Amino acid sequence: MKKPLFQHRYARRGFTLIELLVVISIIAILAGLLLPVIVKAKQKARVAQAKVEIHNIVGAISKYEADYSRYPASARARAAAKDVDFTFGTRNLAQSGSTPPLKDKNGKPLPIIENTPDQSDHENSNAEVMSALLDLEKFRDGDPTLNKQHALNPNKAPYLNVKEVSDFKSAGVGLDGVYRDPWGNPYIITVDLNGDNKCRDAFYKLGSVSQIPNGGDKGLNGLYRSVSSDQNSFEANKPIMVWSFGPDGLISDKQKANVGMNKDNILSW
Repeated sequence: MKKPLFQHRYARRGFTLIELLVVISIIAILAGLLLPVIVKAKQKARVAQAKVEIHNIVGAISKYEADYSRYPASARARAAAKDVDFTFGTRNLAQSGSTPPLKDKNGKPLPIIENTPDQSDHENSNAEVMSALLDLEKFRDGDPTLNKQHALNPNKAPYLNVKEVSDFKSAGVGLDGVYRDPWGNPYIITVDLNGDNKCRDAFYKLGSVSQIPNGGDKGLNGLYRSVSSDQNSFEANKPIMVWSFGPDGLISDKQKANVGMNKDNILSW
């Protein structure tokens, strides 16, 4: 029997090698164009998340202060502050009494942010603040907090809603009670312990960071130098300062606040 004359017109034809390569090339080009857009969108979402979390921390501390007429800092922090402000930085109070620096998500020690060593014999991270705001007597790793018998929160009231995580590097409140930003670094918190409604952060007080060249007592990010003879006395007209290292996870006390590693830091003021 003869085959139909037009049968070949309807036969299924596969892709040739050249056609497959062309399709793969087109897909690769599209992926290359879309990937930076996706990465940028994710970064913006994380920045927005950090801003919301910083705002919530400031709000929780303000509410705590309104209820107790004091800021969420232990008696040890108040004694160590000696009538100045106190920064909860990158040193974390261990059960042994030592204060090793916290680590970044890659396991490397973070830059030291601490109160002036000769003025303070107590250092701690924001875990101390979280123990008060969340009313924690023990962290989930088993270590006791400075909120023993609810000393920092007698009303046992929670002031902050947070995501709890089961490690020491993810975003959220970790097993050690440290509240970390979307990039895995601790939020830095400074509170007004001398009652002047101003705040002097241990990092942003530095002239090397906040001094405007030829700006006199005016500083970057709205800060000002409160003591003209002291290059490291920049402060904010706010009782609470909260900030994040930002997307790059880096800071430098050798660079100005608006350039380099410090440019992407996320600030509450």
